[in-house]
Amino acid sequence: MKKILLVEDSHITRVFVADFLQNYGYEVETASESEEAVEKACYTFLPDLILMDIELKGNEDGIETAKKILKLRDIPIVFLTANTSLEIINKIKDVKGYGYIVKGPNKEAIISTIEMALRLHEANSIANMFEYIFENSSNEIYVFNLETLEFIKVNKAARQNLGYTNEELKFMTPLHLKPQFNEQSFRELLTPLIRGEKTNIVFRTVHRRKNNSTYPVEVQLQLFQYKGKNLCFASIIDLTDQNKIEEKLKEKELLLKAITDSAYDAIIVLDGDGKVFFWSPSAERIFGYSEKEIINKELHPLLATNNDSATLCKDMLARFKETGELDKIPNLIELKARHKNGYEIDIELTLSALKLKDKWYAVGIVRDISERKKSQDEITKTWKLYFELAENAPIGIMRCDKNGNIIYVNDKVLEILGSPSEEETKKINLFTFPLLVKYGFSEKLKECMENNKTETFETNYISKWGKEVWARVHIKPHIEEEKVSGALIILDDITEKKKLEEELRLLSYTDALTGAYNRRYLVQKLEEEIERAKRYGNEFSLILLDIDHFKKINDRYGHNAGDMVLKSVVKMIKERIRKVDTLARWGGEEFIIMLPNTPVEKAVILAEELRENLSKMTIPGIEKVTASFGVAGYRPGDTVDSLVKRADDLMYTAKAEGRNCVYYQNEDY
Repeated sequence: MKKILLVEDSHITRVFVADFLQNYGYEVETASESEEAVEKACYTFLPDLILMDIELKGNEDGIETAKKILKLRDIPIVFLTANTSLEIINKIKDVKGYGYIVKGPNKEAIISTIEMALRLHEANSIANMFEYIFENSSNEIYVFNLETLEFIKVNKAARQNLGYTNEELKFMTPLHLKPQFNEQSFRELLTPLIRGEKTNIVFRTVHRRKNNSTYPVEVQLQLFQYKGKNLCFASIIDLTDQNKIEEKLKEKELLLKAITDSAYDAIIVLDGDGKVFFWSPSAERIFGYSEKEIINKELHPLLATNNDSATLCKDMLARFKETGELDKIPNLIELKARHKNGYEIDIELTLSALKLKDKWYAVGIVRDISERKKSQDEITKTWKLYFELAENAPIGIMRCDKNGNIIYVNDKVLEILGSPSEEETKKINLFTFPLLVKYGFSEKLKECMENNKTETFETNYISKWGKEVWARVHIKPHIEEEKVSGALIILDDITEKKKLEEELRLLSYTDALTGAYNRRYLVQKLEEEIERAKRYGNEFSLILLDIDHFKKINDRYGHNAGDMVLKSVVKMIKERIRKVDTLARWGGEEFIIMLPNTPVEKAVILAEELRENLSKMTIPGIEKVTASFGVAGYRPGDTVDSLVKRADDLMYTAKAEGRNCVYYQNEDY
C-alpha cells in the first residue's frame, strides 16, 4: 500500500482529499503546516508521495517546505494550488515538482497525477540504478558498432584508465586501443561471433592509453542487436593496478576541459532598449551573425518562436526594456535558438542586470549545448539498452534500499529463487526475513552497508518458495550524496557446480561397485581415530571379514554373480552398523568395519551377528554365502598397518579353523 502525506492548511480540504484517497487504497497522513510536514515526510511517516498545498499559512509556504523536504529525501511532490499564474508555475518548476493539481472536486485528475508521479519517480530510480551499474563497474566496458567499429558508449573505468574524454572516444574504434591489431586481424577475430559459432570470445592483449603507455588486459566480447544494429559489448579487466594513476590523470583532464569549455561561452550585452550592445566572437561562432550584422538589433528574433522558454525570454526582455528589471527571469534558461543558416541549436542562457552611468544593461552568457543534447538523447537510448541487458543478464541482479527493502530484481533472480513474481519477491525484507537471517545473508548485507565495503561469498539457501540453491553473492553498497543509500546484489547460481564438486568428492572416497568407502578413505579415518585414542584414551575396534570361497563363486556363477554377492554383503552390513561406524572395501572380497568407542567384546558380538546374518542371507541363484571374521582392538603404540595386520591375522586364523567363524583378541596386550 502506497503512503501519501497530504499537506493542506484547510481542514475541509484535508478531510475531503484524505477520505477519497483512503477509499482508493492509499495510506494517508495529513499535516497542516511546514514544520509538521517536514517531520512526517522525513522522519516519522516516510511517505511515497507528498500532496503539497502551495499557499500554506504561516512563515513558510508550500514551495519553501518542499525545498526543505527535498534536501533530506528524494520523494515525488505534487502541488495543490488554486492559483495557476506563470509565477506559481515557475516556482513549481524551480523545485522540480512532479506536477500540480488545480484545487477542486476532480478526483480522477488527482488520482491520475499521483499515479503518474509515482511511476515517473520509480522509472527515474531504476534508470539511475542502471546508469550506476554501467558507469561504476570496476571493469572497463565498451559498446561499439560492429560495422563501423566506432564506440557508442564507454564507461568511467575505461575513460579513467585510457585517459580519453567522451568526445575523443566518439571518433575512435577499438583499433586505436589495441596496437597489435589492424582492421583485418580484428575483424577476423570477430568472425566466429558474427557467424554464430561462438557466443563470446575471451582473449588477452594490451591496451594503449592516450599517452601511448600500454597495460595488459583480458577482453571478453559478446554480440547483440539493438534497434536493427549489430553491436558488440566488450568487458575489459585491467591486469595491472594503474587505476589510481589514471584517476588523477582523468581529474586533470576534466578540469582542463571545464576551463576550455568556458572559454567558448558567448557574451552578449543588451542596452536599455533590449538591443544588442556587445557581441563577442563566440556569439558569432554560435549564431553565425557577425558583430556588424547584429549590433543595435533585437535579440529575440534569433530565438525559436515555437519554444515556451523562448517566448518567456522574449516577454522578460520586453519587461526589461520597460523597467530595467530581470529579477523574474530564471537563473538558467534552456531554449532553442535559430542559427543564421536557418537550423535550430540548443543553448543555455544566463541573464543578469548591470547598471552603468545610470543606464541599465542586460548581460547574457550563452553556451551552445547542442552536442550535449545529442549526447543526452544517446544516453537515453543507451539507458534502454542497459535496462535490456540487465533484464536479460545471465546473472541475478537485485537492488535494495538502506532499510533492506527490495527496489529492483531482474528475471534471473526470480528463476534462481523459484519466485512466482517480482511482486512476491519485493515483499521480502533482506534484513529481517527469517530464512535470510538463518543463513547469515542479512548480517553480511548489514555489515557491507554499515562499513561501505564490497564483499563476495558463496552460500547455500532454501528460498521462501522451497527452492534449494547454492549461490555466489556479490554485495556492493550504493552511494548517494556520500552516504550509503542501499546496495547492489548480484547472484550467480552455482548449484550445478556444487553438486558436481560433491559428486566428485564422494567418488574419490567410495568404491564404485559396492558404494562402501574405499581403502584410501578408511586409512584416513583410522589415522584420525588413532590420534583421538592417543589424545583422549578412546578405545575402538576393527572387524575384518573375507568372503569364503569367493573365487569359486566367480568361477561357478560368473563375475556378475560375484558382484551381486559383494553388493548384498555391503547392503546387509550398512543396515546393521551405526552412522558413526565406517565400512570400507579393503580388497577384492575383504571388508573392514571401524567401530569408534567400542571395546573388542562388543565388536565380537556384532561380528557374530553379521556372520550369522550373512550365512542366512538369500541371494537369488547362489548357494549359501559365508565369511571369516577377525576382530582386533586398538592398543597403545598401534599404527594403521599394525592394527590392520592383527585383524587380518585373526581373520586368517578363522579361515584355517574351518571358515564361517569369528576370531578375536582375548588378552589386553
